[in-house]
Amino acid sequence: MVLAPTSLAFASGECRTVTFGGSSFDEIKVPQAGLYAGEARVIDTSNREVNTANNFYADERYVGTLPMVDILAPEPGATLEKGKNYTFRWRVLGGATSGTLSIRLLSIRSYPPVVLRQGATTGTSFSLTIPEHIPAGDYRLEISVGAATSSSLRDPILNIVDSGTLPADLRLIQAEQGTVYAVKDGLARWIPSPQVFNESGFRWGDIEEVSFAVVQSFQQTSLIRAENSPSVYYLIGERKLWIPTASAFRDRGFSFSDVMVLPAREVDAYHTADLVSSFSGEVYYLNRHGRKHHIPNPETFNSYGNRWEDVVLVWPSLLEMYPDSLLVRHGNSPEVYLIDHGVKRWVTSWNALASLGMGTLYIVPVNSTEFNSYPEGERIE
Repeated sequence: MVLAPTSLAFASGECRTVTFGGSSFDEIKVPQAGLYAGEARVIDTSNREVNTANNFYADERYVGTLPMVDILAPEPGATLEKGKNYTFRWRVLGGATSGTLSIRLLSIRSYPPVVLRQGATTGTSFSLTIPEHIPAGDYRLEISVGAATSSSLRDPILNIVDSGTLPADLRLIQAEQGTVYAVKDGLARWIPSPQVFNESGFRWGDIEEVSFAVVQSFQQTSLIRAENSPSVYYLIGERKLWIPTASAFRDRGFSFSDVMVLPAREVDAYHTADLVSSFSGEVYYLNRHGRKHHIPNPETFNSYGNRWEDVVLVWPSLLEMYPDSLLVRHGNSPEVYLIDHGVKRWVTSWNALASLGMGTLYIVPVNSTEFNSYPEGERIE
C-alpha cells in the first residue's frame, strides 16, 4: 500500500516504512519527501521511532511531528564571517508562516546561546549581521516561528569565523573599472551585480585592478557548485539554474573541470531560477525535482503572485533538461489529473497512473485559477 502525501514536497526522498495505528498495523511506504496525514509510528534510517499524531513530515534525513521549521539557508557547513550580513531562509511545514520569529546560534562548545533575531514575522527570510563579539567556532542554527521550531536532527552546523582577508586561492579582479570577476583555480566567474558581490561576503577593497590581458588569461565559466554539495548550477545573471542530472550536464557539452567549487555562501548569493522561458514565449515553473510545469496563461501566472521580471530567459537546450510535469492536483485534493493538450483528464486509480509511466514526483499542486482554466476531458481508467 502506498501513502500519498497531502501536499508535494520540495526534495526527493528515499522510501520509509510507516506503521499506522489501529487494532492492526498496515505497513506502507512513503514514496517521497513530504507532508503526510494520519496517526503513525515512523522509523527513520537510524532505527529511531518517532510517534506522530494527525500529521507528520518525512524525507531522506528526518521524520517528525508538525508543525516544524525546515531551514533552507545557510546550508549545513557554511562559513559565516563576523561583521558580515547573511540571509537566513526557511519554510514552515504544517503551520503558519506568521508569528514570533526566533533565530539563535547554539554553540557546540556550550557557550551561551546567541539570539540573532527575536520578533514578529510574516515572511520566510531575514537578513542578519553576525555579531563581532561572539566566539569563533561551530554553532547549531535554530529557527522557530510561533509553535513551529527546527529540529536538532536537521539544524545546520555553521562555522563562525573572525573577519579577515580573502581565502588564499581566491582573487577579485577588475580591468579598468570594468566587470568584476572572482578567480579561482584558473577559472574566472563574472560577478553580475553589487548585491551578489555583497552577499558573497566580498569586500570592495580586495579588488585588484588588472589589464584586459590578465582577465583574458583565465577561462571564464558559468558553472558552480557548493563545496558540500554535488548540485551543479548554470549562472544566468543573478540567477542560478540547477542542472538536474549528470546526463543533462554531459549532453550539453559541459565539463566538470569547468565547474568552480565555492563556499555555500557564494552559491547562496545567486537566487535559484524557478520561472523560465525560452524564445517561444511560453513560461514554465521549475520544481525541486528537476521537472518543469507549463503555466498556461497570464492570469494563472499572476494568481500565484509571480513577477514577470523574475522570469529567466534560457536557451532551448537548457529548457530541455527538465521533463514535463503533466500531472496536477487541485490544492490538497487526492484526485490527480493529466493535462493532455490543454485538457484535464482525471486519472481514476494508481494503476491508471502507473500506465502513464509517471510517478508522484510528476504531480504539481495547482490553485483554483489554474485548475479551472483547463476544460475537462475523458477520464483515464
